[in-house]
Amino acid sequence: MQRVYDDQLNLLETYKGKDPLMLEIVGNTVYQFLSPAYSGKYFICPIVPELGQINMQFQPCTEWVADSIRPIRNASLNLPTGQFHIREFRVYEGKKILNDGSYTCKNLGHSFSFNDFNHGKD
Repeated sequence: MQRVYDDQLNLLETYKGKDPLMLEIVGNTVYQFLSPAYSGKYFICPIVPELGQINMQFQPCTEWVADSIRPIRNASLNLPTGQFHIREFRVYEGKKILNDGSYTCKNLGHSFSFNDFNHGKD
């Protein structure tokens, strides 16, 4: 869900969707593809091995810079359950935009079909 607020935090707009997304883990980076609302690259922060939890954020985990140019985006992926949660805050043209989403992921291994992400069929 995306919520857009003015500078006095009055809710202006709300958007909901069910678009699929794909996560690809490469080294210490997670790439997110094929969702209009959420796309980008995340850096993996310390993993909680006993829970199988991967925490990630938009900026490298060793740096934290809050500014109006870059969004603040973080997410977590529970490998055993496939639960993926994402949160984002950004400012655009004086408006505050909050995004959050929850997904249930499945491991596709090393290959997948683009048919799973064919938005034209919906």
